[in-house]
Amino acid sequence: MEMSRQLTSKLRVLPFLVLLMACSAVGCSEDPPPAPAGTLSGTITTKGEICGNCRVAIHSETGGSVGRTVTESGTFEFKNVPFGDYRVTVYQAPSNDPAPTFDTRIRKKYRKAKTSGFKVSIPSGEPVVYDLEMN
Repeated sequence: MEMSRQLTSKLRVLPFLVLLMACSAVGCSEDPPPAPAGTLSGTITTKGEICGNCRVAIHSETGGSVGRTVTESGTFEFKNVPFGDYRVTVYQAPSNDPAPTFDTRIRKKYRKAKTSGFKVSIPSGEPVVYDLEMN
């Protein structure tokens, strides 16, 4: 009788042990590594002249966007860009001047993602050089 009680109590614990082992196995599985991000860099010119001290932004198909300041020499760089397709815009850099002069080098069409005409694809983990010529 004592032996049957011990066996019964061990059998009651068995389902819990199986469940614990199953949960541990699922919890230990590795998630797939994130896709490697790429870099995007380039130079902005307008009518052949360097267009520095402005801003450039990339806009993903999902609606997210990020901007960078363009250097005086017209260069820009985005690091850790997830792979995918982007539209690119160029716009005037913010100014602390209470009456800033409008940068006429940047036409209105280049300021909107739908009208800029600049599109770039970032392959997984690859660097991309994309030079923008505004006319």
